[in-house]
Amino acid sequence: YITGGLDGLLTIDRQLLRSRQVVRWIGALPGVSDGIDIDDLFYFSFRRAGVGGVAVVDKQQGQVVQFSGATEPSSSLARYHHLLFVDQEYSGIKIFDIASPARPRLLADWLDYRAQRMLVVNDFLISHAFSTGLSVTDISNLNSIHLIEQIKTPRLLGMVAINQYLLCVAYDQGLLIYRVQKNGKIEEVSRLHPPFPAQQFDQQVDIQVHENLAYIANGRAGLMIVDVSNPQQPQLVSTISVPGYTKGVRLYRDLVYLVTLRDGVHIVNVSKPAEPLFIGSVPLSRLSKFLLIGDGLLYFFQNASGISAIPLPHFAENVKLLSRHQLSVVMPAPSYPGRYNLLISNRHGTVNHSAVFDIYEESGL
Repeated sequence: YITGGLDGLLTIDRQLLRSRQVVRWIGALPGVSDGIDIDDLFYFSFRRAGVGGVAVVDKQQGQVVQFSGATEPSSSLARYHHLLFVDQEYSGIKIFDIASPARPRLLADWLDYRAQRMLVVNDFLISHAFSTGLSVTDISNLNSIHLIEQIKTPRLLGMVAINQYLLCVAYDQGLLIYRVQKNGKIEEVSRLHPPFPAQQFDQQVDIQVHENLAYIANGRAGLMIVDVSNPQQPQLVSTISVPGYTKGVRLYRDLVYLVTLRDGVHIVNVSKPAEPLFIGSVPLSRLSKFLLIGDGLLYFFQNASGISAIPLPHFAENVKLLSRHQLSVVMPAPSYPGRYNLLISNRHGTVNHSAVFDIYEESGL
C-alpha cells in the first residue's frame, strides 16, 4: 500500500499488516491448509505453489522449530501413532516419523497415492481424491501396505470420524455417513441432503463433531447443527444464518467459530444447540478455512501474511443495568496485552463498543 500526506509518501508492506487484536504472529508460513495440535507443538501443511511439506511450530515461543519443505502444495495431514502422513498434490504422500516430535524424519514416499483429504480410523488410512473417491489403506505395517477398497463418491470437502463411522460433507450434497467395517470395507449408511429441507441447505464445505452433534459450515446459509447419535438416521437440529459465506468451522467449549470468505470469523453460542445464538464477529481478511485453538488463543491463517493469534473472547462475570443509558460490566482479567472491545448481544442483534480498554504489557491496565 502507498499513502500520501503533507510529509510525503509512505509505503507499507501488506504482508506485515496485522489486525490490532493480534498477540502472536508467525509471518514466514503463508498458505496454511491443515494442522494438528500435539502437546506443545503445531504441525502445519501448506497449500501454496512452491511451498509444500510440513512445518513444526512451538506454541509457547511462536516460532518454527523445523520445516521439511516440498515443491508440491499440501492440503491435508493425518496422524497414526508416531507417524504423520502429508499429502502432496501431484506426487503422492510423504510419511514422517514424529517419535521425536520437534524433529520429524522422512520415512517413505508413496508416489502413486493421491489424496486431498485424509484421516485415520483404527488401522486404516481413509483418504479422498476428487478423481478416485474414497480409498481405504491398511497402514498397520508400512512394509506391506495394501489398498483395501476404493469407492466413487461426490466431491468431499470435509470429513471426520466417530468410532467406526465416517461423516462427510460434499458441497451441495448435504451430509453423507459411511461405516468403516472391521475388514476396512466401506458402506454408506445414510444421507441428509436436499431437497428436504431445501431452504436450510446451501453448500456444505466443512464439518466438526462433538458429543453426537455435527456442526457444518453451510456456505451462504451459515451454520447447520445435526444430531448424529444414530448415524443411520441423522436429524437436523437447527440452523442459523450469519453474514457472508461460511467456509470453515471450529468448536471450542460452547462456542462455534465460523470462518467466512470475506467477513472474518463469526462466533455462535451453541450451549443450547436447538437455539444457537450469534454473539459477534472478529473482522479479519484473506483467511484460509482452517482454525486452531490453544492456550486461550484463536490461531487463524491468512493466505499472504502467515499465522496469527488473537485472545479468545472473555465472558462478563457480572452485568448490571444501571439505567436506560448505562451498563456496569465486570470482566475477568485478560491473559494477553492488547485492545479489547465489548460485545453486547441478544437474539435481536449485537452492539460492538470498540476499544473499551487497553492492556499494556509493561505497566498493566
